[in-house]
Amino acid sequence: MGNQRDTVVCIATAADRWDIMEKYCFNQYFRVNRQLFDLCVVFNGSDPGSVRRTLDLAPEHLVIRENVGMDQAAFDYCIKNIRHYRTYIFIHDDHWFVDGNWFQLLHGLLYSNDVDVIGNVVAPGHVNKPASYDVVADVLGYSALAPHLFPCFLQGQAGIYNRKAIDCLLANGGVPWGKTNTREVASICERIHSFIMLSNGIKVGQIPPGYEKYLRHREHIVDPNQMSRNPSGLT
Repeated sequence: MGNQRDTVVCIATAADRWDIMEKYCFNQYFRVNRQLFDLCVVFNGSDPGSVRRTLDLAPEHLVIRENVGMDQAAFDYCIKNIRHYRTYIFIHDDHWFVDGNWFQLLHGLLYSNDVDVIGNVVAPGHVNKPASYDVVADVLGYSALAPHLFPCFLQGQAGIYNRKAIDCLLANGGVPWGKTNTREVASICERIHSFIMLSNGIKVGQIPPGYEKYLRHREHIVDPNQMSRNPSGLT
């Protein structure tokens, strides 16, 4: 496991989302491990009520930025401005873990296996390519990263990243995001994010026992045989 405080958990959120954050991300499983990591909360847009209530968790980094670029812009801010950590955990405000041992489990998996990032792995064949993928990828400068070239992408970019993976993203412009709040653009950037890492030799694995079985997205859960692949061989 990584040493205490060598890890930052970066939460991407938006104005007026406290009820969502408290129900999912900042639940009892999150709070029981709070002393083990530094916390970065990035608000896209400001809501005084949500920001004030977040102070209950005493985040080491509390960021209020313009409301553009959605969650990818928040993650990009985190890695470009908070650079001194060995391990980064990206979580959306409606992601959560199923038990109180998530922090130790993630570190154990990341640092005892031949893998650089673990999260919920989606095989592109199970999700249609967004209609405007080629246009958006070209505008952002990633036209060479065609989805059919890659075995998977990380759902929502959520998961635990080692320093090698973060440095790879930084060397390639950071976390890709569009200067818009269009969901289709965000969906495209979600894929490009993983394709950047995969094209540079970063190894991605699924958190066992399968897709959304451990790292949950709201109340959603999917049969891992239908959605996930495990390119790293992580079990």
